[in-house]
Amino acid sequence: MTLTTVERRKQNKANSLHSTGPKTEEGKNASRRNSLTSGFTAKVLTLPDENPEVIQAQADAWHDACQPQDHDQEGLVDQLAITSLRLERLTRAETAILAAQAVEAKTQWDREQQRKLLKHTRQLRDDTALTMIELQSFGAGARWLRERWVELQCAFEIYNCWNHFSLISEAIRLYGYNPDTLIYGQLEGYEFALYAICCLPDYQSRPFLTNYLDTQMPPQWKGLTDVRGYSVEEAQAGIREKIATRMAELEALVAHFDDAEKTLRDTAPQRAMVPADTGQNRLLIRYMKATESSFDRTLKTLAKLQSERQKAAEKEATSESREVANVGLPNEADWVGKTRSKQMGVGSCITIKGAKYEVAATCDGNLVLSPWVEAPEPAVLGVVAAPDEGV
Repeated sequence: MTLTTVERRKQNKANSLHSTGPKTEEGKNASRRNSLTSGFTAKVLTLPDENPEVIQAQADAWHDACQPQDHDQEGLVDQLAITSLRLERLTRAETAILAAQAVEAKTQWDREQQRKLLKHTRQLRDDTALTMIELQSFGAGARWLRERWVELQCAFEIYNCWNHFSLISEAIRLYGYNPDTLIYGQLEGYEFALYAICCLPDYQSRPFLTNYLDTQMPPQWKGLTDVRGYSVEEAQAGIREKIATRMAELEALVAHFDDAEKTLRDTAPQRAMVPADTGQNRLLIRYMKATESSFDRTLKTLAKLQSERQKAAEKEATSESREVANVGLPNEADWVGKTRSKQMGVGSCITIKGAKYEVAATCDGNLVLSPWVEAPEPAVLGVVAAPDEGV
């Protein structure tokens, strides 16, 4: 026998009463964890510093909050729990990286200054003028120059001169000029070299020094003076004056950087709160973004499934209540489609699939039908004979 829709729903409800699952709250919680116990923990690798019970409790919390109704929703909730766990791990990793950067920030700042100093001192012979500008632009470079000039000053005071050309060449270079290209440079560089060489009492008897002065003399120097050189006293006084001026400039520069760079060094831990541009940190950021995107997609998919399920349940409940209402009220009118017959009017009888209906009303060609109710048959009236004997 074919069951109607209402009868089929009633039969399904009756069958479901035979196995409704756990009724107590403890039993329901245990039932909720069945899929997690067999599915979630099998998918997650617990790290040495993690507590499996805490991870399971987090998964249970997701399950209780989302209330999955079928296998697809349970899988999505598991995925949400796994993704949230990954985000927590990534956050801890980021925190550990930033903490390590903050601890080593000052040391790293010092190392960077030393690397910068090493880079520029190696370039001193190749591009003397530019390197001197760079060395005077940060504290480590200014302190390095000051130390070199202290050494040169001490060496000069021992013999009242630099008794070797290598010292003269170094002094010229630290003064900001390339000793090999004085002929192409400014007059100040050649003047310093001439002072340094004239400090030697016997420099005129050394062909190398006199030849050096001749070959490095700029053309404009010849037009300024006919004096080939200075006396020893004039040269020594000139070198001491230039050393003193240079030392005063460097002392002021070092004092400036000591104050300015102290703040930069002290605030290095705060600046280290941004992940450094390393391969490991770039991989961490990409992994975190991918995990966040996966979490958002999973959450949206779960919300969509639950919304669709809720709408379907509401639609089914509405349809069921409508059918039950129609069964409970046999004379309730219902709308049917338009009819082409012009003879259908209120009170007319119509048969649809063997069932009779009465036209209760019409509206714009639509018919409002009510179940046909047969009128009771009229009573048969007859003549009753009078009794033979009175009562």
